[in-house]
Amino acid sequence: NQIVATVPGGATSGPISVTVGTVTATSSASFSVTGPMITGFAPVAGTNGTIVTVTGTGLDPVPGSTTATLDGMSVSITSISNTQFTFAVPSTATSGPIQITTPNGQATSANDFIIAPGSIGAANIITSSTLTTSGPVQNLDIGVANSYGVFAFGASTGQWLTVQLAILSTTISGGNVAYQVYSPSNAQIASGTVSASVMSIHLPQIQATGTYIVAFGSGSGTVDVSAALETDASLTINAAPQSISALWPWQSKRLVWTATAGQSLVLGITNYNPGLGSDFAQLTAYAPDGSLLATSSCGYLGCLMNLNSVPTTGTYTVVIQPLNANPLNFTAALVTAVTGSLTTTGSPVTVVTTVPGQSATLTFSGTQGENLGFGITNLVLVPASVIGVTVDIYSPSGMLLNSSCNTTSPGCGISLNNLPLTGTYSIVITPAGTAIMNLTATLTQDVTGTLSPDTPLAINLTTPGENALLTFSGTPGQVMSLQVSGVSTTPAGAPLQETVYNPDGTTFSTTTTNTIIVPIASSANYSVLIAPYYGATATMQVATIPMLLGALGINAPGSNFSTTSAGQSAYLTFSATAGQNLGLGITNLALNPSSVT
Repeated sequence: NQIVATVPGGATSGPISVTVGTVTATSSASFSVTGPMITGFAPVAGTNGTIVTVTGTGLDPVPGSTTATLDGMSVSITSISNTQFTFAVPSTATSGPIQITTPNGQATSANDFIIAPGSIGAANIITSSTLTTSGPVQNLDIGVANSYGVFAFGASTGQWLTVQLAILSTTISGGNVAYQVYSPSNAQIASGTVSASVMSIHLPQIQATGTYIVAFGSGSGTVDVSAALETDASLTINAAPQSISALWPWQSKRLVWTATAGQSLVLGITNYNPGLGSDFAQLTAYAPDGSLLATSSCGYLGCLMNLNSVPTTGTYTVVIQPLNANPLNFTAALVTAVTGSLTTTGSPVTVVTTVPGQSATLTFSGTQGENLGFGITNLVLVPASVIGVTVDIYSPSGMLLNSSCNTTSPGCGISLNNLPLTGTYSIVITPAGTAIMNLTATLTQDVTGTLSPDTPLAINLTTPGENALLTFSGTPGQVMSLQVSGVSTTPAGAPLQETVYNPDGTTFSTTTTNTIIVPIASSANYSVLIAPYYGATATMQVATIPMLLGALGINAPGSNFSTTSAGQSAYLTFSATAGQNLGLGITNLALNPSSVT
């Protein structure tokens, strides 16, 4: 009334059928074939030759038919029963899962076996757990001093991964818990500390596929840490904004993108929940070689990071670190910066930005020794409460000249005298705060000319930012009156800045008075740079008039002085002693024409 049979290797669950002659009977219920299961192993870590005991069920259903691997490498089973087996760690083994294969199926350990780095030692690793990308939080309870707990995870070449801590509790003095990160070959690739306010470990880009480990040391105390593994968000230039959020307080987020050398980009952070405080996060951007590229802080209005002319082609990253305990929650977008090219012909270039806080980068070719003028006009900022833009001008070697421009002008002019190098110059225009800007930019060669004594020279500056650079000379001992007259500017009333340079290039005087007294000490050429404020256009007359020289004596008879040319001034000297109190008198004044008052 019964049949006894042995389940063959490779059998699967299903109904049982019995055939007698031509008649077959099939059971109404299914017979279940139970596959192998690994429930644990000990120790959690080891090195070459370590004997590992693996426990479970269904490990040896058919004697001699069970095989095992460690991280995909075959291991020799030294003893086996249906509930446990042992093997020795091979000399070339790497950290990873233990897997068993029987005629009834396969089983894989929930956690990875750890090949202990030499700097830690297998005996010091008392607990381990395995993380998976986007998987659940795992825990390490390192309850013994001077011990280690290890998270293991599999990773593929090129990945950007972050270990995000959900819980960190420690009795270590100061609260800083040290960690080390090891590659599949057990080479240390990173180290640092985590704490109650630093809850993220941003791993270096994965260079080889395999099992990586992060080891936490308990030092003189104990450590309880829970963590998950995530893939960093990847940004695409000019793609739709991405929503980014952290699950737990004090976690930072890393964003990754690829850029080409020379690209100018803008990273915008919006739609976030900053919680308390005006600054909710610190942004730190890194170049492909890991060097610092830029930093910025984010306040409650959002923030923007301008990345002008990135240095090399490759993968760039930015870490957003919270400055308070509120979990990060924001939208990130990466867009191409506004760019343009200027020529010295004065052709206007219109600049319009669309992203709050976005900068614009303009370039031009300059020649060493050139004298140029850069102008901004028609400057409009939204919102109107923003009062200005900053202009950063970079030479081909990276030398920086700063200036600013505000909307009350509404424009500015910047003199670029005696360019230091031949090559490509960059002008970066950045609005204050998170404004959007609209402006017109121009670049011109300076108007040049030579001033002759008593001969006015007409100057016409027709392009915003255009300057006049004029030379003059005299005889040593002379005193020249440099006069600017008949000035008309657009917008009306814009002052002129006049800077007089000595023959050796040093500055003699800078003023807006339109009359400068210049004692001539050399027969070489002097020069004057006339630059309208606010990027204004201007017409004027410029002249050098030798001054009438004379000397006065204290309590001496009066001296008569008569000028011989229109606009000529008198330059009188006298000797005095410290503390004297003197009076200067002018009488018999006659002006020609008499209408001059």
